Amino acid sequence: MSKKLQSFGFVLLISGTVLFGIMHLAIALYMPDRVYTATPPSAFVTRVSHPTYQGIRGVY
Repeated sequence: MSKKLQSFGFVLLISGTVLFGIMHLAIALYMPDRVYTATPPSAFVTRVSHPTYQGIRGVY
């Protein structure tokens, strides 16, 4: 493998990693404003998140 091709692959690897990180950072900053604003929670989620929920068998 030539040194030129190896350095080109290294540049592609680093730039792809940086792009991947920036994309995830942008999504993490954007999603808290958008998630669960249009749909209310289902009946199951409401019941499970209730403070008196006892678990499946009442053991928890």
